[in-house]
Amino acid sequence: MIVTTRSGNKYIVKTRFLHTPVYKENVDEYGRTHVIYWTEHTTRVSITPLKGGKVSTETTICGIARCHYKDKFDKTYGKKLAYQNAIDRMTDLQLISAGDRVDLYTFNLNAATYTAPEIPSCEEEAKV
Repeated sequence: MIVTTRSGNKYIVKTRFLHTPVYKENVDEYGRTHVIYWTEHTTRVSITPLKGGKVSTETTICGIARCHYKDKFDKTYGKKLAYQNAIDRMTDLQLISAGDRVDLYTFNLNAATYTAPEIPSCEEEAKV
């Protein structure tokens, strides 16, 4: 997915779902062995800036959302949470401006491409 902000910056957004089987074995005080199996669900969203039409592999930021084993796994919620984590991390590292952050937050994760709409200036709104 490619996101184009109002400032002209482009970002590639990729989503990956990881389902890792986990095996845990315990021995209680009576010498009995207890074996527990579960699947750990992790959603990972990576954001990579495009510079000059080429992918900048130097700065790929990942956001991660993990589902607790007792909760029901929801792909949509996991994608949103991981995407917000990635944007917050980019903001903390000062890799994006405040305008780009707003544009990235408005992006629909189910779309293939997205171009942020132009926001009319105060003078244009006064004419209307």
